[in-house]
Amino acid sequence: MIEKMIEEAFEGNYTAFSELFKQELGKRIHEKLEEKKNSVINQAYNVCEGCEVEEDEEDLEDGLEEVDEVDEALDPVGKEDSDVDNDGDSDSSDKYLKRRRKAIGKAMKKEGAPVSKKTKSGGGY
Repeated sequence: MIEKMIEEAFEGNYTAFSELFKQELGKRIHEKLEEKKNSVINQAYNVCEGCEVEEDEEDLEDGLEEVDEVDEALDPVGKEDSDVDNDGDSDSSDKYLKRRRKAIGKAMKKEGAPVSKKTKSGGGY
């Protein structure tokens, strides 16, 4: 392909040269991206010849317990309370968040951004 590109350039066929150049460049970029993608995947999954991925069951169980704790702390869908930041109490930080969300909703409405039902009421993020 490179020989053909050089030939086209010497003959003054710059359009043909340009097309061949784009094809070759696209092919090489694609190859390099595939190599990089495979390298990243192998590193991310710790895949190598003779390697075995070891998972500690206790660590997995601890992670699941943490997720369960977060699920319990959040309000059920559609049932909001006055504890906006979900820190366990309703205080000045919750009032601040409510006012801030309301102000953002007003600014979005003023700029003509699409407004959902929740932003109309000034909350629900």
